[in-house]
Amino acid sequence: MYGLGVDTKYFATHSFAPSWRLIFDPSIMPPSVGMIDGPREAVLIAAQYLFGDTMNLSTDDIQKIKSLLVQQKGSVEAYSEAGAEYLLVSESTPVVVGGASDLSRVSRIDSRFDFVLPQEGGFVLIDSFAIPIGSKKDEFVYKFIDFMYRRDVVIRHQEKYGMCSPLKKEITSSDESCNEKQKMNFFRSNITEQTLHDIWVSLMVS
Repeated sequence: MYGLGVDTKYFATHSFAPSWRLIFDPSIMPPSVGMIDGPREAVLIAAQYLFGDTMNLSTDDIQKIKSLLVQQKGSVEAYSEAGAEYLLVSESTPVVVGGASDLSRVSRIDSRFDFVLPQEGGFVLIDSFAIPIGSKKDEFVYKFIDFMYRRDVVIRHQEKYGMCSPLKKEITSSDESCNEKQKMNFFRSNITEQTLHDIWVSLMVS
């Protein structure tokens, strides 16, 4: 899941809302924010904030997204997904965009940090297992997959990495975000790869 990592100590004395507003709205965002460095992810997060939807975006919508990202850039401490938790822990910024698996590690180390699923909705990725077509050891691979999907192993991975259960039979997570599936979206839209590239290049050179 992708959402917001926040420093609750900072927001105890500053305006807070469980929303993408924390990284886009000048009336509530802190002086510096940590932003994800993937063009598709950044653009679609902006689309979710502006329109509540990432599909069927018009040329005018895309221009508004571009303008929002350019406006935000002046407050971005760093564009980084891998380093999101370090931006929080180092107090470089009190809010970052990142994945729950990374940010939940930080919250286990220090309870002042928390992962928040924005009220507009967050995003989710699904990792998969793949067996190469030339594999001669399929039976061992399936045994490994069976092990990984074992209930006790899934629970351990949820608790250790902050990931949601892949099993059809629901396993309630201690992370409330995993139980709010109606708020989860995939990173998909009608924006072409070339347009995403153009937006990102113009943003980086602005």
